[in-house]
Amino acid sequence: MKHETIVIDNGAGTAKVGYAGQENPSCIIPNCTAKVKNQNQVLVGAETQDQIANSSQLVYTRPFDRGYLVNGATEVQVWQHLLGRLGGGAAADPSTCALLATVPPFMPPLLQEDIAQLVFEEFRFKSACLRPAASLVNWGLKQAEAGGN
Repeated sequence: MKHETIVIDNGAGTAKVGYAGQENPSCIIPNCTAKVKNQNQVLVGAETQDQIANSSQLVYTRPFDRGYLVNGATEVQVWQHLLGRLGGGAAADPSTCALLATVPPFMPPLLQEDIAQLVFEEFRFKSACLRPAASLVNWGLKQAEAGGN
């Protein structure tokens, strides 16, 4: 089985996912869940925009507050949704993949442990590199100058 690298740009507003080497993300969704008022139905990511015409009927839950991951349970739902939409609907198997994911800069150690737990214990990724997005810009520029993508 081919070992793929999944890239997740885990922003507080949107989450983007794709495979390393792709020009553009495979999927971009709102990084949130929502419940329809007076119902138990939980909508995840793009469902929060696609299925309900009147967003005032939704109660949103976001995994991030002030740029930091504070609600791991919500993030698990969002990542499950993302990975399920990766590659045209065939859910990716994290246990056979490496992960490159963005994290907030200057993340406190306790929150670093939470994200590592999410990556390795909840999703069981084979390996992971967690870096602030700004630190990856330099690498991308060097790749572009070298003629690689």
